[in-house]
Amino acid sequence: MMLIAWLRGAAGDENAALVAAREALAAARQAGSAIQIARCEFAVCASVTFGATPALHGLKEIRSIVADATSKTSRALIHPLIAVLEAYRGNVDEAMRAIDETDAIYDDLGRADKLGTLRGFAQLWLDQNVEALQTFRSIDAELARAGNTSIRATVAAMLAEALRRTGNADEALESAKLSAALENPDDIESGLWWRSVQARILSDRGSNAEAEHLAREAVALAAPTQWPERRGVAALDLARVLFAAGRIEEARPAAHEARRAFEEKELLAGTRMVDDVLAQLSSAETL
Repeated sequence: MMLIAWLRGAAGDENAALVAAREALAAARQAGSAIQIARCEFAVCASVTFGATPALHGLKEIRSIVADATSKTSRALIHPLIAVLEAYRGNVDEAMRAIDETDAIYDDLGRADKLGTLRGFAQLWLDQNVEALQTFRSIDAELARAGNTSIRATVAAMLAEALRRTGNADEALESAKLSAALENPDDIESGLWWRSVQARILSDRGSNAEAEHLAREAVALAAPTQWPERRGVAALDLARVLFAAGRIEEARPAAHEARRAFEEKELLAGTRMVDDVLAQLSSAETL
């Protein structure tokens, strides 16, 4: 069941992934395997975090799982997901507390955090872009040394976003292109990230047609998934690209689509970004 959960999640079918992960967790608890229980608890929490479960409900469920977890490994795996959901809701202090708790658990275990991508992802939503850049640079370098291309495809795309946000557009494009070169044809997540990064940079440079093409590809990739956060980001990036090209009336529906996706997830940080874009569109209309 864990394999099914992983495959469904990778394809963006988080509802099916969550069902499979819950069944796998029940079986692992019955078998009494501590390692399998930790893995299954993480799988359930990951599907809750990235799927359609509203953020506040997800936080309650995940915190309940953490409270009942007997394994430090399980708590170490899950705490970064709490950071992500708190970041979604704009709760900086709570998100940072979850990151600090993750560090403390790993220090106690005498191991490094192997899921640093979740830390970097939370940092991006907290707008801690310099910190996210440091996180993803470190992970990318480690994956490059290990020759791990599958995970590196996603990390390189996330690194590209951190680079773009910190004003390193040329390097961001190179990292996005690396992600595109490394990605597996079935790797939807990496494809969403690198397309959005390239679209934003090309838009900033006035390459409107190419930027729109990539942004619309990202929207199309995200549409069938049960990832509200990625659907919202893709739609909002399209709105920004269209706005930059002077196509205000086309940008507005894309922004509203982003709002619907973010509201589905209770992703308050996202809805605030939509509000900013809509305000810019309204101001442009009055000029």
